Amino acid sequence: MITNSKRVYICFASDNIIPDLIPFYFPEFKPDIVVLFNTAEKSDKGKRFLDIIKKYGVDIREELVSYIGYEETIGKIRQIIKQYKKNEIILNLTGGTKIMSLAAYEGFVSEKSNGCIIYINADSGNVIEIYPLFKEYIFDKNVDVGDFVNSFGYKLKGSSFSDNLKSNRGLVLSIKKTAYLLSEIIGESENIILNGLLTNEDRKQSLLFSYIFTFRNHLFLVKELRKINDRDIYDYGHFIRMLGKDYVTLILNTNKNCHKKDKYFKRGLEYNIIMLNSGNFHKIGEIVKNIKLVYSSYREN
Repeated sequence: MITNSKRVYICFASDNIIPDLIPFYFPEFKPDIVVLFNTAEKSDKGKRFLDIIKKYGVDIREELVSYIGYEETIGKIRQIIKQYKKNEIILNLTGGTKIMSLAAYEGFVSEKSNGCIIYINADSGNVIEIYPLFKEYIFDKNVDVGDFVNSFGYKLKGSSFSDNLKSNRGLVLSIKKTAYLLSEIIGESENIILNGLLTNEDRKQSLLFSYIFTFRNHLFLVKELRKINDRDIYDYGHFIRMLGKDYVTLILNTNKNCHKKDKYFKRGLEYNIIMLNSGNFHKIGEIVKNIKLVYSSYREN
């Protein structure tokens, strides 16, 4: 690592914004300057990413390229490396197209840049350094709830669990069956949002959830319902699919045993929906921590 210089972070606009945000959670990679390679096709996602990172106080630079512009991308990568040759440069190859990634790799290596090339494991959030040395950095934090929701184009309103813990003991007692269990899972109670309202003005959609929290690079939405029917599964399943079901899970808590629980459980798993009731609520921690295993096991069968 280079000392006494600003760290430059180069990344590419993509449908999934979270991998581009992960380096901000690592002191080894947290940047001072961000250079985003954007395309006409992903311009809205690129703008969303830049809006999210403004709170980090970084300098922002945007480069517009063609998604098939191999020579164009190489040229701009080389220009950036020459401009910041005295700085440490982090190149994230997770986003963009394969052509852009190959071009960026060639440009970076050919200029013998100071710094490294990384790739984000989308499942775990781990950062994998692939050049000049191979090294894996374990992601043991939780993505900020607001950042996660904003990356999907939604705005979030709600109150943090920690605020309510200090100001309203009665409320805490009424929700502790869920909230305390969740806070044990995620480790930090302030990462739980109570009565979280998700709003997307473009889709004219607003949805209220009892609790919203993240575990590593995965978003969990908790909705309490008196009963569950086929329409609920379809509507919420469609919502999860729009967000990106590989990174979002809905927990429907009925507080009662559902007479069609086997049917709904299997159908829900197709959408990343977990059904909780009085019979399995105490297993919520186990369910969350093994969420990937649960899905992969079901889908293979």
